[in-house]
Amino acid sequence: MAQGGDPPSRVGRLNYINGPVSFRPATVEEWTNATLNYPLTTGDHLWTDEGAQTEIHIGSTAIRMDAKTALSFLNLDDRIVQVSLTQGELNVHLRYLGENESVEVDTPNISISLLRSGDYRISADSDNAVTAINVRGGEAEVTAGGAAFPVRAGQRARLAGMDTPSQDITQVPPPDGFDRWCQSREMREAASVSARYV
Repeated sequence: MAQGGDPPSRVGRLNYINGPVSFRPATVEEWTNATLNYPLTTGDHLWTDEGAQTEIHIGSTAIRMDAKTALSFLNLDDRIVQVSLTQGELNVHLRYLGENESVEVDTPNISISLLRSGDYRISADSDNAVTAINVRGGEAEVTAGGAAFPVRAGQRARLAGMDTPSQDITQVPPPDGFDRWCQSREMREAASVSARYV
């Protein structure tokens, strides 16, 4: 057990698990089955298997993983949420972003900073060095090959290649099954929150 240092003041929490989801803590080589409400912090890894989905809460932010998705926490404290997505599909619902807070998703070929509250879907294909981001609401800044550019609400950016990725910016496509699942989870949460305060 590591000595010294305060425990992290903010952790992620596994809020929902559907299907086989695996977890590996920072200090261990073995993967185990993920368990509900388990606290997640810097260095922890998650993997959703075929047909699985999971949801993580960090404060008011919800991170949802589709099947066959690999995620790890690079940095997590009161001000920073920095995750690595090496494979699969991720949805980040950013309800609120404080003045000194930052939320960043790194993939094998780019880095994405989420600049304001909104809905972001990010996919990574490490085998082919392709990343895509759909901004349904909010604004993101993509850094690739030493240059940064904005991706605004309603836009989709697809970047292919490692050192100087090609960029293709188009309109966000219509929602698919994963998007609809994320929206239904969001509606359930909104209903339970409003029920609590009525």
